[in-house]
Amino acid sequence: AFLASAEAVNAHLEGTAQDHWLIALPTHHVGGFSIYARAFVSGASVHHYEGKWEAVRFAQVCQSKRITLTSLVPTQVFDLVQQRLQAPKNLRAIVVGGGGLSQEIGQQARALGWPVLQSYGMTETASQVATEPLHHLQAEFDPDELEVLPLWQLQTDAEGVLSISGNALASGCVLDQAWQPIEPPMQTRDR
Repeated sequence: AFLASAEAVNAHLEGTAQDHWLIALPTHHVGGFSIYARAFVSGASVHHYEGKWEAVRFAQVCQSKRITLTSLVPTQVFDLVQQRLQAPKNLRAIVVGGGGLSQEIGQQARALGWPVLQSYGMTETASQVATEPLHHLQAEFDPDELEVLPLWQLQTDAEGVLSISGNALASGCVLDQAWQPIEPPMQTRDR
């Protein structure tokens, strides 16, 4: 599942062996761990942001390690904006997940050169289901215009609740110490 997702994300971000990924999220989180799979599939290098999060140090690591791709959560992007840090020129894209980035903060981040792309995903999908396309980096940040990655099939019911199926979907999970299979399509709680 992680490798299938990685192939789709790499294609979406035009990831290659020349990229340098930075893991700035915990690797027990799908957003951090999935970077290993993306780098493995593309042959890119992986660097780790060590220690407690500090926006200034993050920007310095991006500069010194010539980072081209990374993933952050909205709170981290907020910190970069609040400190008015300029993005290094080598950074091509930042996938923002784990929650919605406000349009205001996204626009401020873009004005500072941070190439933020809103994404939607979940642990059960081994990362992203939908992400802003790269060409959006040439325009104002719009968190409502995501592209569904081609490995996913999405449906909504009469109440607008989203269901997902695709080859990177988890086959099950452990609930109450027992294996519970996930039958596609998996109904989410999202609209």
